[in-house]
Amino acid sequence: MNIDEACKILGVNGNENIKEIKTKYRELIFKYHPDSPDINDSRKAQLINEAYCLLKSNYKLSKNRNRGYNSSPTHKAESRHHFNGKDLSLAYCNRNVYERADINVINNDSFINIARGKFLWEPDKEDFDCFIHSCLVEVTSLLESVELALDSKGIEYDTLKIKPFFQMQLFNSFAMSFINPVFSLRKILKANARLDNNDRIYEIHANLSTVGVDDYYKRLYALKPGTVLYPTKLKNNRLTVSNNIGQSLGNLSIKDDRLLYIVIPILKRKLATVRIVVNSIDNNRARKPYRINVNISLFIKLTSEVLEREIQIEHFNEITKEHAKAIESLLEEYENALIN
Repeated sequence: MNIDEACKILGVNGNENIKEIKTKYRELIFKYHPDSPDINDSRKAQLINEAYCLLKSNYKLSKNRNRGYNSSPTHKAESRHHFNGKDLSLAYCNRNVYERADINVINNDSFINIARGKFLWEPDKEDFDCFIHSCLVEVTSLLESVELALDSKGIEYDTLKIKPFFQMQLFNSFAMSFINPVFSLRKILKANARLDNNDRIYEIHANLSTVGVDDYYKRLYALKPGTVLYPTKLKNNRLTVSNNIGQSLGNLSIKDDRLLYIVIPILKRKLATVRIVVNSIDNNRARKPYRINVNISLFIKLTSEVLEREIQIEHFNEITKEHAKAIESLLEEYENALIN
């Protein structure tokens, strides 16, 4: 979707201010929202939501240049830019693709919207911080659309206590729906070993740490380089590990943020076998509170069958469909939580 298409969907001509755009958006979203007494058209409501998100984002950029959003350089760049990305047709909704802006050109916003669509995140084409920003923008807009629909009905609600929880849950589902973990892993890392049967092993750097002398500190202090650790629990996108006698050592922290969104889905879907080994131990007892950091190698072994299957866009599109259902469910839960 480009600026012209967004204007057409909302029925604006490009000269309105942000307040007028929001008013038009409220009118349309109330009319087409699935809970509307007039017309139930979830697809139309989704397009209205995307159009509003795009115009609002573009207006913010153009405001920094003291221009109307219809004449901004972002509008021109978007209409002529061709982002060659892989399309996930079954994703819940479109998202913006951003580039980092030149700080000398834009002082108040460091991202420029260059494209919009249901694009798979590709590490070699889109910076990770730009991708995260894209997800945050869409999640904020999706939650706001629920709130605006309630506003239009005159329903009072309080977002203070519950919104952060739903924002986090929705962000995780939304981001995961655009990240193919095996495809991204092969783009980011070179395999440490390629076996005769074409299975591959990847090494991911992680760590365990704690501050202060407690049970976790004592258990980490007892570890030695080369010690093998064991995964025990995967919950809330965190991997808990233990020693050889089953004592918990805490949650494993992955040093590269990109890999967190890759490793967790691989483990959740049981696509790989893992081996966790202690590399080195940094124990700072120079002053209190004592700190200890255990550097870990997380080895992930993927079979040739998994590697071949999981990189297929058609296969991942079906997984994206499941994420879309989860997003829809979360938005319904958010609405119910606000009402109740």
